[in-house]
Amino acid sequence: MQTFVDPLPNLYINGGIGDDDVYIQGSIGFATGYSLYVDLCDDDSSPGADNVEISGSVTLDQGTAYINVTRTVNIPSSGSLTNTNGQIYIYANDCIFPYTSGDFTGVYIGGVVQDLGSGDIYITGRGGDHVFGYQSGVRMVLGAQISGNNVHITGYGGESAGSYNLGVQVADAGTLVASTNSVYISGYAGGTGYGQVGTEISGGATVTSGFALYIYGQGGMGTLSQNHGVSITDTGTTISGNDYGYIYGLAGGDSPSNFNCGVHTFGPSTITSSSATVYINGVGSSLASGDQNHGVLLRHGLTVSAPSITIDGQGGGTDTSSSNVGVFIEEQALADGDAIDIEGWGGTTNDEGHNIGVLVRNDGVVQGGADVVTVRGYGGAGSSLLGNRGVNTAFGGKI
Repeated sequence: MQTFVDPLPNLYINGGIGDDDVYIQGSIGFATGYSLYVDLCDDDSSPGADNVEISGSVTLDQGTAYINVTRTVNIPSSGSLTNTNGQIYIYANDCIFPYTSGDFTGVYIGGVVQDLGSGDIYITGRGGDHVFGYQSGVRMVLGAQISGNNVHITGYGGESAGSYNLGVQVADAGTLVASTNSVYISGYAGGTGYGQVGTEISGGATVTSGFALYIYGQGGMGTLSQNHGVSITDTGTTISGNDYGYIYGLAGGDSPSNFNCGVHTFGPSTITSSSATVYINGVGSSLASGDQNHGVLLRHGLTVSAPSITIDGQGGGTDTSSSNVGVFIEEQALADGDAIDIEGWGGTTNDEGHNIGVLVRNDGVVQGGADVVTVRGYGGAGSSLLGNRGVNTAFGGKI
């Protein structure tokens, strides 16, 4: 579709039998109150592999934008989908079962998806199943801009034998997910290879909300390492809200994998709330037979800053693994708040020891202010109790 000079009324686009592709390459505007409906899932009992690409601009005013496809929605850096006081819905590979096979990301955004008023944004995507991996559910990268009143993003990594089948990825400097009210992100990794991360925020990207912030990630069942629930990494990556912030990660990872954290961080990133509590809760993999399946790992210059901070972590591992820490703060990571409450449980079924409840070491810092700092740790169980301490500080770690 090329440019339309006059504003459009309602526009309905449906697919036919077999594979369908819709390309919007020009500028399309809609009259006030009118909507765009692109539904390529309702045409046939076996609708084929259907795609939508918006490389031009689509502008609505108090209407609805609805896009539903069996394969991929692609909005590259040149594309934009803008509404004012209306809803935006984007769904990819979520309309039929079995889901579409192939090599693809469900929703890819490098451009702009925004509502300029009171409208909400809903994005759901599911990746393909190509054997080489990288079959992510939702990717927002390379300066993408997603903003609205409330922003809801849900992604499912594809069931690939390869690596990096992420649920949701928000990456790269300049990439922004923002809301006037609240942001909700839920990522569920797929696949069986390496690095099956539920929700990844990295590369200097920003996620920010005017009110509350909810981030959930569930790692995939990879048999190699780093199947984290939520991973927050790299210089400049920022997660911020004006009210409550909730980050919850459930690690994946099956035997014989190792290093599967519920919430994993690396690098001088920032997690903040200006006026309320930041809650971080993580559970390490309980199926991984390798070591270091931490509940919450904060490290390498990460800063958590809020009036109140609550961190809970449960170490994972099986009876052959060790060093599964509940809450692990190290390498100049800083938890800085007036009131801080930290509770950690070392891996509970491990026979190899060093399953510490709360470990602060290598210049990690827990720094309280005008209120109370409470740290509770419970050492792990197993036939070997070597190093299964409740709370441990070492090598310059400070509480």
